[in-house]
Amino acid sequence: MFDAVMILSPDQYHAEHARKAFAAGLHVFLEKPACLTESEFRLLNEDFERTDCVGMVGYMRCYAPAFQKARALLPEFGPIRHVRIRDVICEGP
Repeated sequence: MFDAVMILSPDQYHAEHARKAFAAGLHVFLEKPACLTESEFRLLNEDFERTDCVGMVGYMRCYAPAFQKARALLPEFGPIRHVRIRDVICEGP
């Protein structure tokens, strides 16, 4: 028996798999993007709202140093709901 699932499938299956997981009473960690269309998201959100489950869309860049620094430098703008950062990710030192 499990309590939660991580959905790491190809993007086009995220909404379908997450909806099935919520229907089964499972907590969901969903890799981004949660859905590919607004209508898919609407259905997913309706299923989520009917449960007592936790749902989280993972986006690792929110822990990136550039994002963290921007968050720390911009408190005077109030709550930040969306930030777009262009970033070149390299594996070097």
